[in-house]
Amino acid sequence: MNELKKLLTDYLKMHNLTRNTFIQKLGYKNITKGLRRLDAFIEHPKNNVFKAQLCKQLDISIESMDEIINRQMDLIIKDKIKKFTPRIWIKWKKYPLLLMMDDRDLNHIYEIEIPESLLNLPIKQQLEEVFHLYKQHQLEFYADKFNFKNYTELVGITDSILKKGLYKVWPVNDGFTYHKAFNESYQFNRLGE
Repeated sequence: MNELKKLLTDYLKMHNLTRNTFIQKLGYKNITKGLRRLDAFIEHPKNNVFKAQLCKQLDISIESMDEIINRQMDLIIKDKIKKFTPRIWIKWKKYPLLLMMDDRDLNHIYEIEIPESLLNLPIKQQLEEVFHLYKQHQLEFYADKFNFKNYTELVGITDSILKKGLYKVWPVNDGFTYHKAFNESYQFNRLGE
C-alpha cells in the first residue's frame, strides 16, 4: 500500500479537508496543477520542494517523510523488477517518420521482444542471438522501402546515409541495447560490437 497516500487521506479526514482545500493550503492558486503535482509526488516521490511543503502542512519531520519515501521507492522498484521483461531497444539516430510506418504498433520500431528460450542460453550465445534478432528486425523494417540482399548491404547503405548527414530525413539507428535483466544491459553498435 502507498503510505504517502494513506498519510494524506488520513490527514484530510482528520481535518475535514478536501484535496482542493489542501492544495490551496500548500499555496497553489492553480488547483489542477497543484493536484497533478501532489498525485505525481504520491506515486513517485522525488520533488524535494513538494516534500518540504507536505512535511510542514502535515506536521511531520523530514526524517519521517524520508523513511516513508524510501519504503515507497522500494515498493516501486520491486514492482518494476516484477514487471520487467527482457527486450532489445533500438537506438535511433533520428526517429522514423510516422509516414514510413505501417499499421503495426509503433513499439515495433523501438523494441524487439526476446523469446523466453533465449534466456536459458549461455551469455555468449544469447548475445549472438540478440544480434541476429536485431539484424532481422532491421531488414524487415527497411523491406518495404529497399530490397537489401543481406544485413551487410543494409549497413553499407545506411553508413553512407550517416556520412552524408541524410539521417536527418531518413531513419538510421546507432545500434541497440539488450536489456537482459532489470539491472543488467548490454549496448551494441550496428555491427553488434
